[in-house]
Formats: sequence, C-alpha cells, structure tokens
Amino acid sequence: PPGGRPAAPAADFYQRLRLLDHTEGDVILCLLNGIPQGELPLFFQEMDRVLCIIDPLPSRLLQSYDGLQSLGRLQPEPLWVVNKMNAGVKAGELERFLGKKDLLLLPALPQEEIYRAEYRCCCPYELPAAARRLRPHLARLWAELQQ
Repeated sequence: PPGGRPAAPAADFYQRLRLLDHTEGDVILCLLNGIPQGELPLFFQEMDRVLCIIDPLPSRLLQSYDGLQSLGRLQPEPLWVVNKMNAGVKAGELERFLGKKDLLLLPALPQEEIYRAEYRCCCPYELPAAARRLRPHLARLWAELQQ
C-alpha cells in the first residue's frame, strides 16, 4: 500500500472484491484461503461456480470440517475435488464423512514425478508420465466447470 501502511481490513476486503469483479477470462480461479469465514459469502455472490479442493489428510479434514459443511449449503453446490487421492483413502468413507457424492478424485502423483518436475523447473503436468495420469481427471474437471 502507498506509504507502507497496511490497509484497513474493510478497505482491503473491498479492493479484493473489485479485483474479482473486473477480471476477464473463460475460467478464473481465485484462491480464497485465509479470508475470514464471515466474509466468504460476499465473494461467492460474484461466482458462477465454486470449486472446493480438499486434502484427504484426516487432520486437515477435521480442521476444516465446519467450513466444508457451510460451503455445502451454497447454491449452486460447489464442485468437490479431492487432491492427492491415494490408496490409503477410501472414497466411500470420504463421501460419507463429507456427506457428498460424485467427488472428483485427482490421484496423488508419485514423488519421483514431483521431484523430476521440480528439478526441471516445470509443472508436473508438463511431464508425459504425470500428464497421462492426470489428463482424464482434469478433462472431467474442465467438463464440470463448463456446465
């Protein structure tokens, strides 16, 4: 901010809303982590769709359970994506815990693929092995976002 002074919370919040309102594109993704729970509904009024990306780690799920439940009451209902799905997570148990069906499950990539991409300074999806694993899931996500 000008003068190095932090903006008042209300002014900062207003500026964020203005940024969302004046952004152009076919699909615009906004990371809303860290925004107080009470302010989230104001952001959601401007959204066509809400995409909730869930980490299936039990400690993270328990920590964000109340927030996930409140998001589930939005209309239209958010698109639920489980990131880093792995053999240790049972999809049925996760659906029962969240009270949701038709979760989009993105598989966890092998660590070697993540490291390979990191050493090449690129996104894992740019590597053929990772792209083959993710392509069908991301195609479904894209189709869901287009509805």
